[in-house]
Amino acid sequence: MTIPYISITLLALLEAYIDYHAIIRHKYIDHTMEWIQRAIMASLIIVLLCSLDLVNLTLPMSVCIVISTPPVFSIVHRLVLNKLRDRTYFYISPSNLYDLIWISLARWINTKFKQLDNPFDKTTMVVNRLIHKTDHTDLTSDYYKDMKLGGHLAYTVELIVILTCFIIAL
Repeated sequence: MTIPYISITLLALLEAYIDYHAIIRHKYIDHTMEWIQRAIMASLIIVLLCSLDLVNLTLPMSVCIVISTPPVFSIVHRLVLNKLRDRTYFYISPSNLYDLIWISLARWINTKFKQLDNPFDKTTMVVNRLIHKTDHTDLTSDYYKDMKLGGHLAYTVELIVILTCFIIAL
């Protein structure tokens, strides 16, 4: 059961390096197209491993692999890309929908529990700074609080999905 996870981890490492080089060259990244290509490649890897009998899976194991490999990819890709970019491990970007969902959820939580002074304070300014590659490390900004919580939420939910799948597959 470990071969699919090793394969997906290697794919995530490769994709993180590809993204890093695109980012430092200021190339546009179409996150939707990248997601579709990665999903197809990951699916082909799993199908290839199964068809070569390198992986002998029961139905629960197969379902668990399908559900848990995207979070594995996400965690590895995020950690490696953030490390390469000298960002904190929990950094997530509003430039892609997946991360933006976590940032939005964090914004709602922070606002609901009064972690922020004003629910929409500084967000637009900080997002613009991010897009225009200027300093955005203001640790007191509302956006930073949202990004930090959003990154931690993403890791937490992804790890819960992976661990739940491992338990079910056993």
